Amino acid sequence: MDNDALIAALGVDAIAATRGYREAVVADAARRGLVLTRGAPPGPTAGTRTADPVDVVLTVVDGRGDLRGRSLRWSPETGWSSSAPGDPVPVRYRATAGAVPLDLVPTAAEVLDWVVGLDATPTPDGTQPPDGVELADDPAALHRLIDFIGPPRLRHARQLFRSPHRAPPTSNRGILT
Repeated sequence: MDNDALIAALGVDAIAATRGYREAVVADAARRGLVLTRGAPPGPTAGTRTADPVDVVLTVVDGRGDLRGRSLRWSPETGWSSSAPGDPVPVRYRATAGAVPLDLVPTAAEVLDWVVGLDATPTPDGTQPPDGVELADDPAALHRLIDFIGPPRLRHARQLFRSPHRAPPTSNRGILT
């Protein structure tokens, strides 16, 4: 599912969902002592890809020296990816070969666990984006993303994607109940 398909499916709720997702990741990072800012770091890789309204682009600016300058990106097509200045692996992807749709929308805690562990990973696994995995193939993945929408729009989005086999979640922070 690319950005256009996500917007076609969710309308403006797609933007609200990704905004809430970004805020959840930033909040979890703050709890861990990391400061993330919106946007890519300055440098040669900045601006190589224009951010879409449903993309998340963050940069670690403070909290741990080995992570400073690391860029984090999320899109519905590839899930989370990361790049760091001077890293011999230009881009690392969280969702790798064999990924399932929920891997494209991990919880905020799972994103930060991955980011914190990146420099400890001696092998360059995750150097290719996931192939053949679609966010729309699993309603649970779309629901997890929808659950990040703030309360004013959340009810509307849940009504659009009501599933008879799924009880409504009790929280809007991406945890399925």
